[in-house]
Amino acid sequence: MKNENELVNRQTVSVYLKNNFDLPDEQITFMLDSLSVSLNKEFGRAEKALLLADIITIEECAHAIKGSLLNAGVENWAQIARIIELGVKKKEQLDFKKLFLKLRRGVKALL
Repeated sequence: MKNENELVNRQTVSVYLKNNFDLPDEQITFMLDSLSVSLNKEFGRAEKALLLADIITIEECAHAIKGSLLNAGVENWAQIARIIELGVKKKEQLDFKKLFLKLRRGVKALL
C-alpha cells in the first residue's frame, strides 16, 4: 500500500503475510488476531496518554503501532505512527490526537 489515505483491509495484509513469509492459513489468522489485540491495546494506551499529556507513553504507543504495522506490510500507515513518534522526540507542536485518530481510522479493519 503506497497511498497514505488507502484504508487497510485484512485480505491485503493476509496476502502480504502469505507472500512474504510463506505461512499456513492458520498461522496467518493467528497473526492477524494478534495484530488486532496489539493495535487495540496500544490505541487504548495512547488515548489515555493523550488525555494525560503523557508524552513518554504517547511515543511508546506510536513506536509499538509503527512496528506492528511494518511487520504486517502496512508501510503507509506505519509512517503516520513514525511521524507521531518522531514528533514527540523532537518536541514538535503537532496535533497528536488528530494523527492518532487518522491512523486508527486508516487501520480500522485490523482492529
